[in-house]
Amino acid sequence: MAVPEVGFELQFGTNFLGHVALTQNGARVVSVSSSGHLSLVIFDDLNFNFVPCSPIGAYGRSKTADALLAIGITQHWADDGIRSNTPHPGAIATGLQEYTGRLKTPPNRRKTLEQGSSTSALLAASPLLEGVSGLYFEDCNEALQVAKRRSDFTGGDARHAVDPDNAGRLWNLSMKLIL
Repeated sequence: MAVPEVGFELQFGTNFLGHVALTQNGARVVSVSSSGHLSLVIFDDLNFNFVPCSPIGAYGRSKTADALLAIGITQHWADDGIRSNTPHPGAIATGLQEYTGRLKTPPNRRKTLEQGSSTSALLAASPLLEGVSGLYFEDCNEALQVAKRRSDFTGGDARHAVDPDNAGRLWNLSMKLIL
């Protein structure tokens, strides 16, 4: 996969750096992740110069980065009253899957657009989450942490996607890339 003219790998630039750029002015930030947060962020190879790039690998890496963004925002802006959490909206059949392969979630585990957007709406607007920050949610609840995120559609957030050290490192690198 070629790196676009802007200098960022497409999935990383769209699914992660776009979120970072939009968070610079303060807000309750919702950075949408996915159950596809299976990939580690390879800090020394964000553009897949050395590790072979696959569409699902790039997607997974960017969605891990989105989960780490909520922690980075919490680390850096909590004292300013800025909060951020990460939802996994669920598997929703959209046109987006054409870039990562077809939707692999079994039909009985998929969600409608309304069902999928409910967790994001909760995180963005609910007074129940006032002051809550740096957490990963699915199905309108805080997700359980699992040792390693599995690809069997059972849910949960992987440790690598909520690791405060990874979040801090990614934050610092992101600031160098966009500023």
